[in-house]
Parts: sequence; structure tokens; C-alpha cells
Amino acid sequence: MPLISCRKETKSAAAGQPAVLREISREKKGEKAINYDSLLQILLPLQKSVTQAPDDPNAMKNLCAAAFDAEERIFYCVGTGAANPTLPPAVQEQGMKRAARLTGKRWALYLNEWRRGNYVNITSPLSGKLSSVGEVVLEKVKGDTLYLLISLPAEGMNIL
Repeated sequence: MPLISCRKETKSAAAGQPAVLREISREKKGEKAINYDSLLQILLPLQKSVTQAPDDPNAMKNLCAAAFDAEERIFYCVGTGAANPTLPPAVQEQGMKRAARLTGKRWALYLNEWRRGNYVNITSPLSGKLSSVGEVVLEKVKGDTLYLLISLPAEGMNIL
């Protein structure tokens, strides 16, 4: 199964700065095509609506419906990480990636609970264990923020 990677630069409409987009996808015979950039653009506002109305089960349901691929039994989650300008560039990048992975996985744990009908408030502490590290299917940098779109299998998520 070949791994295909492409990188393209686009101009950010808001800041006029280049936004780097790196998409990673696996090609399989007969696999449905997913536009990961579009999925990212759908999930980000839905995640924001949950954080703005953490007690709204409809916001949770909407996000869960958009983020869960029932056929593949995979959650798609967006993690974000901001650069710390006081650190050297290499360290900034590592920190951004680590923060984005952690926030993406945190979203996955909440999404898994919501899929089960347990509408836990996003501000409530939730700890769990993921048996999979997940796969980063899209990296996008806008300004000083890194966005990672991560796919995680629904099986193997355990809330502690």
C-alpha cells in the first residue's frame, strides 16, 4: 500500500501569509476519496461550537455525526497547537505538533463518549486510554497555529 504525500502552499486570505498544507493519504483499491481539507473546514467550526456551548447536546451530536465515519469506524479529530515565539523555531514546531496531537486525541475521547450517548461536558475532566496513536491525515499551518486532522479507530478507546 503506497503512501502518497504532497505539499502545496496557498495564500491565507485573512493574513496574506502563506499557509502550508500537507496531506497524507493512503490509496487502496476501491477506497472512497476523502477531501481532508474540506473535512477540516467542517470539523473546526463544529468543535468551536461545542467549546462555546459546552452544555449543548445538539452541538455535541452535530460534531459527532460529522467526525465519525460509521463505515470505517474511525473518528476524525482536529487538534491545534500554537507556536511559542520565545522558543527556537525547531522547538516551536515540536511543541506545536505535540500540543495538536494531544488536543486531537482529547477530542477523540469526548467523541467516543458522545457516540455512546454519554454527553459529557467538554470542560469536564475526562481521562482515557487510546490503543492507537492515530494517523495524521492532514497538517495545515496558518499563521502561528498548526492544525492536525487525525484519524483514530473507534475501537480501542477506553475511558478511565
